[in-house]
Amino acid sequence: MPPKISPMKLWKTMERKDVLRLTVAVFFLFGTIGPLSMLMDSSILPGSWFRLIYLTILCGLFSASIILLIQKPLRLIVVLIVIMGAMIVVEPVETLILGRAEHEMVLTPDHLFTLTQGELSRIEVRRPLYGAIACILLATGYGLFIQVITTESRKRTRLETEIAVARNIQKSLQPAAPYKTGWCEAAGVTVPATEVGGDYFDVIPLSDDKVVVAIADVSGHGTGAGILSAMTKSALHTELHHTTSLSELMANLNSAVYDVTDKKMFVSFACLFLDGKNSSARISTAGHPPVLLIHKSDRRIEEIRTPNLALAVQASTKYEETTVRLEGGDALVLYTDGITEATNNEREQFGMDRLKELLADTERPSAEALSNSILASVRAFTVKKEFNDDATIVVVKIKS
Repeated sequence: MPPKISPMKLWKTMERKDVLRLTVAVFFLFGTIGPLSMLMDSSILPGSWFRLIYLTILCGLFSASIILLIQKPLRLIVVLIVIMGAMIVVEPVETLILGRAEHEMVLTPDHLFTLTQGELSRIEVRRPLYGAIACILLATGYGLFIQVITTESRKRTRLETEIAVARNIQKSLQPAAPYKTGWCEAAGVTVPATEVGGDYFDVIPLSDDKVVVAIADVSGHGTGAGILSAMTKSALHTELHHTTSLSELMANLNSAVYDVTDKKMFVSFACLFLDGKNSSARISTAGHPPVLLIHKSDRRIEEIRTPNLALAVQASTKYEETTVRLEGGDALVLYTDGITEATNNEREQFGMDRLKELLADTERPSAEALSNSILASVRAFTVKKEFNDDATIVVVKIKS
């Protein structure tokens, strides 16, 4: 499930019109302070209608301005200072507007007052009316607030449902289980930074002795990146029906993804064509981190990368590939930059050196165990529940 948004931050995800509706609700709710403050005043006589309206509006504006200007702190501070100043000078303003300010009669043990019939009428009429006005303001504000929250809750529920569906769809794009055959095995794991990630990996058997392994990293993350990663998978599977030339496949894949992609987005991509009969792998990377080949014989780690543009950067381009020989016990490691660029609390990156050191010192019996071990080491390094970017690791092990 998507993470819950706290009530204090909920309004930041709201549309502008809903923020304005929330502002009006807050205005009425906290405008109640105006008539209540006059009813709680120590003066026997209730204040004037002018003072009631004046304080009600200022109290409402004080709270409403926080909603509207919370992201502009300097402007908010200025506005709040002005409003507070206006509250302090209520009596001079009343005198300026009305030509006089109604005098106060504060009841103390040492003073007795003789009230005129007009003053008694003011007490009998205005105090109940001020209380009624406070109740009306409170009820109106509460009603508007409930309406806003109900609307947002419905939107939030619908959004959570849509995101859950998108996440399940994206999860279904990944291999359901590690791939195993007589001469190799492949397994991977991906951790999205948000509800829906932009990383994707795939293991596609073409025959008993030929397997394609691919990994992709869509720029950015979120639902848009997740949709593009699904499109990339679909395009890859389609192109594999037309060609087994890696260079040609990469060029065709680039054109297909370019045609359906927002020009501000791109896809870093790496693809392996594994051949068990010839004990070799054809490799092509497109703006992607290098594939790491761990040689079983001497634990040497070789970086393999081809100088190609990422997918969807331009409509048409040529892609190079390289071929490496494989021996029993060798392993190929593919990953996205969410692994090497994962940071700890000191903003230090996990980095390529740590990854290589980990791979050189770690011996795992299976591809799945090695991929899980790498991910666990990165998590231990970052000491965080979530990564800043989507993180994916794929391991291919050649059996001895």
